Amino acid sequence: MPTPPRPGSDDQGDQAASDARPPSELDLDVLRASLERPERIERVAAAVGCVLVLTDRRFVIVRDGAHIRPATGLRSWPRDHRLDVKVVGTGEGASRVEISGTGADMRSVFVRKAQVNAVAALIRDLRARS
Repeated sequence: MPTPPRPGSDDQGDQAASDARPPSELDLDVLRASLERPERIERVAAAVGCVLVLTDRRFVIVRDGAHIRPATGLRSWPRDHRLDVKVVGTGEGASRVEISGTGADMRSVFVRKAQVNAVAALIRDLRARS
């Protein structure tokens, strides 16, 4: 399974690096258990407190500690034209990813400046096939 890229150094220093750590094996187990056969992981991008995952069928948020949060640790939405995922600038080097659409609860996660490019690439891939 791909792991999130580690961002280069930026003005966020050690905090950005700690936010970009790969998910734990226990959290990856939660993700793997949720995959349908033969669903494939296409792209992974780190965000603050979670990892964004794009499969060939779904967009998934895996929160840090997903293995101890069975009700909220993993959220997923089917890849279709109703799903709207976008990066919204919040200033001060951070941005927010907003997830909405018909049938989708509005959710948002934060991304640091060093994480935005990887998240934007994931969103481009999502839009290309939705």
